[in-house]
Amino acid sequence: MKRLESQKDVTWAWQLRKMTREEKVVLDYKKSGKKYDPKAIPWDTTTIILPKVWKK
Repeated sequence: MKRLESQKDVTWAWQLRKMTREEKVVLDYKKSGKKYDPKAIPWDTTTIILPKVWKK
């Protein structure tokens, strides 16, 4: 942050948003050290769009 703040000729913009449920699942796997296999997770296909190769 100090390095970014020291650059006075550059204007930085920040945008914050809530994490999606999918991002939370991925982060939980990363934090716990479990093997992450997106095809093995029962995703809610009514709220997200999965690649066609993952659909049954």
